[in-house]
Amino acid sequence: MKLEENSVQFCFPLHNSSCVKDWRSFMEYIIMYTFLSTVSGLTVFFNLLVIISISHFKQLHTPTNLLILSLAVADLLTGLIVIPVEGLAFIETCWYFGDYFCTVFPIMMFTIFSGSHISIFLISLDRYIAVTDPFHYTVKVTFKRAVFCVSFGWFSSFIYALAILNKRQAKIINTVTVRIKPEGKGTVPKTSETKAAKTLGVVIAVYFICWIPYFIGSLIADSVPYNSAVFVFMYWLLYTNSCMNPLMYALFYPWFRISVKHILTLSMFNSSSSYLNVFPERK
Repeated sequence: MKLEENSVQFCFPLHNSSCVKDWRSFMEYIIMYTFLSTVSGLTVFFNLLVIISISHFKQLHTPTNLLILSLAVADLLTGLIVIPVEGLAFIETCWYFGDYFCTVFPIMMFTIFSGSHISIFLISLDRYIAVTDPFHYTVKVTFKRAVFCVSFGWFSSFIYALAILNKRQAKIINTVTVRIKPEGKGTVPKTSETKAAKTLGVVIAVYFICWIPYFIGSLIADSVPYNSAVFVFMYWLLYTNSCMNPLMYALFYPWFRISVKHILTLSMFNSSSSYLNVFPERK
């Protein structure tokens, strides 16, 4: 039987206490699911390229790239878990994932977003040291310290999420910071670091554009309905930031374009491909 616009639909028709499901036309479903699948798929694919690039090519094994790798993992998990779950709940206006996942999901989302914020903060700190004190950069910033900071940051955000859940107050942490990329090991000329810092200004601007509306919306949540178009726009602008970060790398960083070319052409499976020079200017 064809469903009419005014017909009542339930999330679980066999349960008398089921919530009422919002009516949507077939075309609305097609558009929404296409958008959801596209954003989720591209976010996972682009960030997977970043993760493979930094993990495989030896020249990219630097402290700053480790922080970028941490951010890419957070962005990939956003596309793999957060966007599909939140998108399905928004489109269907029902929760089909059960009570247990309803309890666990806020912990996962909080940890993922916290990992993203922590990674961006550490990258901004790393770049600040590289620009302001380049001659002591390799002494202050080491690979082991980067590993410790990333591990501690992710672990502490997970523990904090558990504490919030016990109080039934699981919410996304309100933290904003910045990000950038390295130029290899050793002391780097200050002009190179300054150029890198200017390039990352675009990434920082995109990050703030995506996140600030959400923070503002959190402050006016009492005066604006949670399911209004304003909040929907804020949330999805926030989620799409995870897809934008790799695009910034592709736009500004030659090493990323070179590594992606070798990944997509399967050249990375050749022997000794991990030692490929992804910085042609350093021959």
